[in-house]
Amino acid sequence: MYSLAMEKPPLPMHARRRELGEVSRQNILDVASRLMSERGYDGTSMSALSRETGLPSSSIYWHFGSKEGVLAAVMERGADDFFSSFPDPGDEDEAPAEKLRCFVRSTGAWLLEESRNGQFLQLQLRFRLGRSGPLAAKFSGIADAGLRKSIAYMKAWIAYAYASEGADAAERVAEETARFGVAMMDGVFLMAYGDEDVDSERMVDDAAEALVSRVEARLAALKAPGGR
Repeated sequence: MYSLAMEKPPLPMHARRRELGEVSRQNILDVASRLMSERGYDGTSMSALSRETGLPSSSIYWHFGSKEGVLAAVMERGADDFFSSFPDPGDEDEAPAEKLRCFVRSTGAWLLEESRNGQFLQLQLRFRLGRSGPLAAKFSGIADAGLRKSIAYMKAWIAYAYASEGADAAERVAEETARFGVAMMDGVFLMAYGDEDVDSERMVDDAAEALVSRVEARLAALKAPGGR
């Protein structure tokens, strides 16, 4: 027998409007993230955003105030998503070198397979590499903050992987090699997105081996008599 109790009460009109408004806002951010990562900020017009979202320009201005406001929201949401969804560190029982390889491989796959993560990193790299003009100066600061956070993650992963070498040695080696690790991943990402013929999986494996070699060379130097 049909029961009225099974029906959900309709949302109040103001709540329904708020819900629809949030759907529109996220749609704008999804489209803006894709277009700005592909074309850059200057190459993404408000008319293109309107056309791709199917929303009038007035709606975009209502949500964000300006194209610069759209960019700020894209960067903020991208950073929140990016740094809250890093891959799991992996198996604690693996050897240090294999732990680090696992970190790099899982991070490479995550960056290359998750389109929103890739779009955010691509947009970040645009501002880190292109620093001319007032807008670049403003948003490169956000990109630099993202870079520092990426280095901090890489440092924590390296220290975790080599914790069996002792806390002091692991922390020191991580401090000295984290930037190299992030630069390797940035390079893999740029090559993979710039050339469809690149074997991205092989490049990630090569990056993993390069980082492991760098870390273990520094560990060996620390362990050598008089090592620093």
